[in-house]
Amino acid sequence: MKTKCKKKKQLKFSFYPHKEVVVDFGGGDLTSDAGLITMREFDKQLGLTKDMGRCVYDRRFQNLIRHEQLSMLRQRLYQIIAGYEDADDCDLLRHDPVMKLAANKAHLSDPLASQPTMCRLENGVGWEEIESLNSLMTGWFIKTRRKKPKEIILDFDTTDDPAYGGQQLVLFNGYYEQYMYHPLVLFEGHTGHLLSCLLRRGNAPGAECADEMLTNVTDKLMSKFPYAKFLVRGDSAFGVPILYDICEDKGIQYLLGIKGNSVLKKKTQRLLSKAKRKYRKAKKPVECFTSFFYSAKSWEHQRRILAQVKVNEEGHSINFLVTNLKGRAKDLFSCYHGRGECENRIKELKLGFFSDRLSCEEYMANAFRLALHGLAYNLVNLFREIGLSGTELAEAQINTLRYKLFKIGALVKESVRRVWIRLTSSWPYRSIFNTIYRNICHAPPIPA
Repeated sequence: MKTKCKKKKQLKFSFYPHKEVVVDFGGGDLTSDAGLITMREFDKQLGLTKDMGRCVYDRRFQNLIRHEQLSMLRQRLYQIIAGYEDADDCDLLRHDPVMKLAANKAHLSDPLASQPTMCRLENGVGWEEIESLNSLMTGWFIKTRRKKPKEIILDFDTTDDPAYGGQQLVLFNGYYEQYMYHPLVLFEGHTGHLLSCLLRRGNAPGAECADEMLTNVTDKLMSKFPYAKFLVRGDSAFGVPILYDICEDKGIQYLLGIKGNSVLKKKTQRLLSKAKRKYRKAKKPVECFTSFFYSAKSWEHQRRILAQVKVNEEGHSINFLVTNLKGRAKDLFSCYHGRGECENRIKELKLGFFSDRLSCEEYMANAFRLALHGLAYNLVNLFREIGLSGTELAEAQINTLRYKLFKIGALVKESVRRVWIRLTSSWPYRSIFNTIYRNICHAPPIPA
């Protein structure tokens, strides 16, 4: 009796004139994201994602578990880094061998968690777990400082997250003229590290919850870096008395925008006239600066106000800052404008790490998602700072890193003692890969 052999489906192409080109799907365990192993090795050396397992409580019956909680968290995190932003992508990648390695799957023959399993995780967390994950962002910053920083800059900002479904607390925001969430973020100015992020209702005022966030973050940082200087920066949305009071009570310097009023504009009228005369004479854009002391009715004492007057062909504008710093107004405005880098960080967080992919119906599940996307951003940012140091990718955005480093095709084979990852010999970024490997292996140990 003859046995019937299953013939693998073959696709034949005729564009090559010398030989027939045949394609099948029998190549074995292949992956398109082999470069993620550098990130996973970096993560292991610093012990970063292992802390996530302590943040999220596992409410499942332990004798019925197929997917460990930490494995699922790592699976979701590394899929975001690789560019797969939605939980639906878990079904596509649950058999990918490198994703299994990144998630520390004990047996590579077993699949990863599916989309329904991941959704149950997202909808099962509570506020304590979300706050723990949020605190982990600051913890990673503290953990990875080999040298105690002399200055820490805290940049506040908000961003819009348009929503088109029936998500809880998606409300209309008059400033953005859309239904949205209104997340609050806090970055460290020198490194771009995301120290904290908070999902808020769509119509939340700009500075809502900023006082709690500032207090929580600075308490942790000051306990570890008691001799560091702290500077808080933010636009006029954060020019509120409660933030001034917190900074002054804690000995923190601040440069915060403040909205102009009739009193402030009157104090800068002479400077504006002077700037207009200069512009008429030079026919070039003019900037003038001044400072004075001012006290609003709700303030307990006077504070220093910085004013910047601009005149050009389009007209004039006056910007105000409130500060407790000494120095020339021009220099302090220059320092304040450094927070513009925060806008680039937000753009990468949203466009590169898809932090606006908050499509769960439950508000708490979306807050959990935002924390995961923030941690994914921080893991890559720390990888740039330490793992990519001295390479041409040290300041590369996430999309460039995916293209040049993470998205590598490879054959994965498992033997009794090893897992072999076979990369192509003609890969153009092979030398960078080797340099990154050496950086990770020879990096100084992280202090306890």
